[in-house]
Amino acid sequence: MVPPIIARLRADECFFVQRVCKGFLEKWAVDANFELVASQLRAERMRPIISGLLLPEVEYPLQRINRESCGVSVAVIYNGMGNTFEFLLPETYGDMVTDDDIDENNSGRVKYALIKTIKKCGPNRVPFDKKNYTWDLALVRE
Repeated sequence: MVPPIIARLRADECFFVQRVCKGFLEKWAVDANFELVASQLRAERMRPIISGLLLPEVEYPLQRINRESCGVSVAVIYNGMGNTFEFLLPETYGDMVTDDDIDENNSGRVKYALIKTIKKCGPNRVPFDKKNYTWDLALVRE
């Protein structure tokens, strides 16, 4: 017999894959794709540099987005003083960024800001690292 949490995680993974396929077919905006990743039952692993440097609920304007061999990197304006900081997005978030999204942001047609959000654990989120909250990333249009 499969434990209930394992069954829920498997069902959530199938639902997530279906929504991702639908999002790519219908060409959802990148902010909607980030929201989809954040709605998963299981949290994405954040790199320590992201979780330690970005303050929660603060908007960091995206300067540019680059696709690299190891993933998708973003450059954000940090501390509002024009300092730019570049880092790799977590893998699942990076997979949600299309080349069209990169072109739109880098050309200035659409501007986004990155926000680190807090999500409390409960029936809709599995605890991660024995904490009662997890971090997610969100994009908002400026």
